[in-house]
Amino acid sequence: MVTKILLYFLSLFGWKPEPAPAAPTPVRPAPCPPPSQRPRIYTEAQQVRDAVDTLHKFERAHVLGVTRPSADVAAKAWDLLESLLLPLAGFLRACAHLGLTWPVCPRGSDPDLWLTAVLEQIGHEIERIVVTAIFKGCVMRAWRAVENVMARAVEHSLRGGTPVVVYAGGPTARREVHVRDSVRTEEHPQGRVIVARAYEHGLGGRIEILDREGAELSPETLRRSGWTLCDGWIAIAGQVGGRRPPAEDGDAPRDDNTPPGGLRR
Repeated sequence: MVTKILLYFLSLFGWKPEPAPAAPTPVRPAPCPPPSQRPRIYTEAQQVRDAVDTLHKFERAHVLGVTRPSADVAAKAWDLLESLLLPLAGFLRACAHLGLTWPVCPRGSDPDLWLTAVLEQIGHEIERIVVTAIFKGCVMRAWRAVENVMARAVEHSLRGGTPVVVYAGGPTARREVHVRDSVRTEEHPQGRVIVARAYEHGLGGRIEILDREGAELSPETLRRSGWTLCDGWIAIAGQVGGRRPPAEDGDAPRDDNTPPGGLRR
């Protein structure tokens, strides 16, 4: 009662009480969308399955009788597959280049079980098929296991002596080169030799492998894999030999056993 009288007298002098703060309006949480509208979370195996299916349709749409995905969609599928599982992507590129079939997840199958079975099935032959495709000009990005196979093959071919760099002095239009991989160690600061003898036909042109009949290496594969094209051949001193193409650009014919123009250790 006293408080009301005091407030009455204060109001006669123009004082008004401050209004009480409004109560906050309760915020209602947004309703959850129905299951049919929720974004789907894909597992890695499901992404691999979908990418492989897209690429299978891109390569064989004419056989399957389906609409062929666009080149842009196929490129994105390749990029996704290489980021998730590079060996499988390389194997599929090799199969496409060599005209081999590849595994596709059957409709309704569990993608995790399918992917596990596929990797077990092709695990023992991935590198062999990929190396075969690389030497037939397949464009891809190689990985360490593939480089190991190629490096061991060169080491085996050069056993029994100290390898040296041979400068045969051929024309620039057909430059003698060798290829080193992306492995950089104290023993191999420039990378291991994975192709001992090759010809580069013009700057950035076709790379002809001399140690394999009819073999060649795509410059794009070399770039994607981080490999290095180096001057000269790798050989055992005094054992250069090998097949040479017919003379061109003023290059005088010379026997395969002609001593090299220079050696560097």
